[in-house]
Amino acid sequence: MATGSYDVPGGTPVRVVVHRDNPLAQLTMKQLDGIFGSERAGGWEGTSWRPGRARGPEQNIRTWGQLGLTGDWKDKPIHVYGLTLRYHQATEISDMVWPAATSGTRA
Repeated sequence: MATGSYDVPGGTPVRVVVHRDNPLAQLTMKQLDGIFGSERAGGWEGTSWRPGRARGPEQNIRTWGQLGLTGDWKDKPIHVYGLTLRYHQATEISDMVWPAATSGTRA
């Protein structure tokens, strides 16, 4: 993922970047949640804890084959890079991905 803005106060577009040779055309928010997230017992909506936002480890996505790629790609691991929690973008991205993942929104 990449963030940034140019001369736009408060503007921070978010992009997911994959290598140009990757045959994957698109990702859903649910898939991004599976790639960047992990098992959880629930999730926050404002100040309320929602157990219904739980997700088991079977929904973790760690290989390209789990996204439907075959052949040489099938067993290759997905290498995830991102910002540390020191920077606000990491939590902002998380706050965008998991709620959308549970509602079926596309990336």
